[in-house]
Order: sequence, then structure tokens, then C-alpha cells
Amino acid sequence: MQLSCKIHPAFSAAGKRSKARHASQLHILYKVTVLELSGQAELRREVMNMNPRKPTQEEKKQLLDYILRDEDPEMFDAGKVDLEHKDWMKEAIEAAAISVFDHYITDSVGYAGKVMVVVWPLAPGAIQSYTWYKAGGKEYLSLEPFESIKR
Repeated sequence: MQLSCKIHPAFSAAGKRSKARHASQLHILYKVTVLELSGQAELRREVMNMNPRKPTQEEKKQLLDYILRDEDPEMFDAGKVDLEHKDWMKEAIEAAAISVFDHYITDSVGYAGKVMVVVWPLAPGAIQSYTWYKAGGKEYLSLEPFESIKR
């Protein structure tokens, strides 16, 4: 059976990149299922979209841990975090607009996986993006630096 697919222009830079360049990323964008019904094969394709969802309590805890550890790694590792400050940060996280994208993928080779975007209540421009990485069998957050796109 031969399959061909068309890459939607939104998944490539203005639709100008070749299919071959994105071939390694297609498994993330499309979930293909072949079903045998009444002796005939039927192909079903689902787009693995990048629609956001609300974060889980565990993901919010990972964000809190990242922020507290980033501010003072020695105190965090020693378990000596100021409880009043920790409570304040929990409130800030609850007040923030947070979205998690489970199937994010960059337009070129770079990152494919889960991303958390936080818009802090300070201002609409107070935005931070986080990615996940695994170490020692545990998941951790990492802040993603961003430079403005030059036009």
C-alpha cells in the first residue's frame, strides 16, 4: 500500500519547504490508522494538533519548584524555602493564564514535545515558555530563552 500526504502550509514556513524536509516530523503531526472493515482496508488520519489545555496540579507544582529553585538553589535544595514566599508564588501561579501544549513541534529541527506558556498577571507581555526534560527518571521544567524575530 502506498500512502502520500500533503503538509498543510501552516506547518511549514509559508508552505515553501519540501515534504522531504518535514518527513521526520510527520509522525507527530499525523496519527494514521488502517482498519480492515468487511475485507476492505480503510485509512483514517487524525491530525495531532497543537491545541492547548489547562495545566495539571503536578505541572503547576513543577512550575513552582522551578521558580523557587531558580531564585535560590542552595536554600531550595536544603529544603529551607521561605513559606510565605512559597505561598505568594502559588497564588501568582493560580492567577496566571497558563496553557500546556502536549504536541508542540517547531517548524524546523529543534523541539518536539510538551510546552507550557505562562502569561503572568503583571502585563500581557509578561510571558514565559517552559519545556520539559527528563533526568534520573523524573520530569523537570526548563525556561526557554527567546530572542525577538528579526524581520
